[in-house]
Amino acid sequence: MNTILIGTPKIINSLGIKEKKIVNAPGELSIEIYNDKKIGKNNNVIIFNADQNLVKTRVGLKWIYNKFPHINDIINIAEIVPINEMILKNHILIPKRILSLCDSPIEWNLEIKIPSILIHQSSQDALRNTIYENNLDFIYGDVLSINQLHNNARIMNELKNYNICDGLNNLAYIVNEFAEINKISIFNFFIGSPSKYILNKKLNINLIIKCLLNKIYQ
Repeated sequence: MNTILIGTPKIINSLGIKEKKIVNAPGELSIEIYNDKKIGKNNNVIIFNADQNLVKTRVGLKWIYNKFPHINDIINIAEIVPINEMILKNHILIPKRILSLCDSPIEWNLEIKIPSILIHQSSQDALRNTIYENNLDFIYGDVLSINQLHNNARIMNELKNYNICDGLNNLAYIVNEFAEINKISIFNFFIGSPSKYILNKKLNINLIIKCLLNKIYQ
């Protein structure tokens, strides 16, 4: 069985995983793999360093899925731009829904239909218990992916006024859509203030991942 761990290069580098090895992947895909002995010698964690390029992320996930059989789970550790003022800097966000809004803001007042993906309760429960066990604060909310061309201060204000979501992450929808299409369990872990948590070492992401993997494979 295999688990995909997806995150930005900053998040992945902060993990300090020593026994990982580079996978020979096409193009500019940055993919590594390691085996966590605690979860069994046949269970690998495939690390996908994903930037904000939607096409590259979609291609990378598809390549991993075809290259490594038996993908059981995806752990998506991502940064989020808070929209909801209730999301404080010491909060981790567990999403209830992942939304997508690719249309131009000019069309937002036309009651456009926003595609959404509901997160399964079992995934939410596993994340909630993991975060609770590590003494971290969390909040539930909806995460929206929008076209990067529309991501500016004015649009942020528009999103607050329309009350569409609680936070933004441009890769959230395609990652979760991939998981839904291929019937793979996904665990989304959104960090509201990555510089505070990661650079200051106030969030031990390695510990979070290990706790989550233990729950997945127990």
